[in-house]
Amino acid sequence: MRLLRNLWILIRLSGWRPMPACLHSPVDRDTLSRNTGPIGAAQGCLCYCKSKRPFMSKILRTNPNPILSSVVEYHGFIFTQGVVARNLDLDIEGQTKDVLEQIDALLEQHGTDNTRLLQAQIWLKDINDRDAMNKLWSAWLPENHAPARACVQAAMADPRVLVEIMLITTK
Repeated sequence: MRLLRNLWILIRLSGWRPMPACLHSPVDRDTLSRNTGPIGAAQGCLCYCKSKRPFMSKILRTNPNPILSSVVEYHGFIFTQGVVARNLDLDIEGQTKDVLEQIDALLEQHGTDNTRLLQAQIWLKDINDRDAMNKLWSAWLPENHAPARACVQAAMADPRVLVEIMLITTK
């Protein structure tokens, strides 16, 4: 009995905490930070099964179809599809405004906003439209929240598309 008690004390001192039976389900961050012992996050599953399977967050896909999802959310990061204007008869200002409105709605739907942008990729049918697009982009972006960004000219799949924007953001 004394041996078991001493063993239990050593286990507790190591930082290991017993977890519920394995369901390979996510655990809360508080539990994750406390469990640094022999079955810790670096070694995989946080349970009795001692699995070497790494701890993974669930991947959430919004509006998936066989080709793409409009948004993919993983581990607090949000990846948008390339967003184009709904009305392709508009000029560059109209299409850019529509794209930014759609992006605002997507970000709001996923619990974030344009203050949390990490990266933007912008494709323009004509690079000469860059100044007009930048004017609206700059007005839309909150001060001191500019993401890393690339803006290039590209042949669009639909020749009426003048601008397409894809973002990576975080919650």
